[in-house]
Amino acid sequence: MLGMSDRTPQVIHFKEKNNAEESTKIINHKKSYNSKAMLYRFDGQNLYLLDKKSRTIIEGFSVEKFSGDTLIIVNTARACETRFFIKIK
Repeated sequence: MLGMSDRTPQVIHFKEKNNAEESTKIINHKKSYNSKAMLYRFDGQNLYLLDKKSRTIIEGFSVEKFSGDTLIIVNTARACETRFFIKIK
């Protein structure tokens, strides 16, 4: 339990022009993409992670809730995998 108390927050920052950055590998743990910078596409109901060079879809998520301070996504390939993100002030 001691190791959990000094964990740094996992942050994902969605920027303009469909660029995003994560502090650690939050969304995808595969080695096939760079965990620090990525491209994304959001159409209101789905969030797609894209390969930076070919711009093909690496992974897709259904958006359950999207508000000013909360994002809840479900992996379309694995329905049991749900991620909750809360805005840091």
